[in-house]
Amino acid sequence: MKRNFCAPPLKDFTQGIKVDQANVVFKVNFVAVVSTGRSKNNQVNLNNKEVNQLAEEINAKVTLSGGIFELKDISGCSGVLVMRGIRFNFGSKLKNERKQTLLILKEFIRKSNKVLRNSLVNKKRVNKGQPMIKLVLFSDI
Repeated sequence: MKRNFCAPPLKDFTQGIKVDQANVVFKVNFVAVVSTGRSKNNQVNLNNKEVNQLAEEINAKVTLSGGIFELKDISGCSGVLVMRGIRFNFGSKLKNERKQTLLILKEFIRKSNKVLRNSLVNKKRVNKGQPMIKLVLFSDI
């Protein structure tokens, strides 16, 4: 079975997720931006339980207009996002295909950010004085 991966090592992280030829896989990071004077530090204390809960919450609450997805925690602050039934073609000479691809990715980012802002996990983090996880960042695009 041929798989389409943005980065070859991702095949090791898709254990337990069904991936086929019509899917595209992205490595993602769960990010909190913490200001420390002039620099920004994205390294925050995340545990696997929190990231797993955030991924499950996004899976349950986000629906995309152009396809379906599955988000899974793979380690601490990293995850894997499998997009199904969506034709991704960044290298296409067809402007409409590129535009549709980007619109679906933007939709995922916008909707997942909304879920993160209202997440019970983030509310607990704030109560403990920890920064909120604000973004699911695509690390391979």
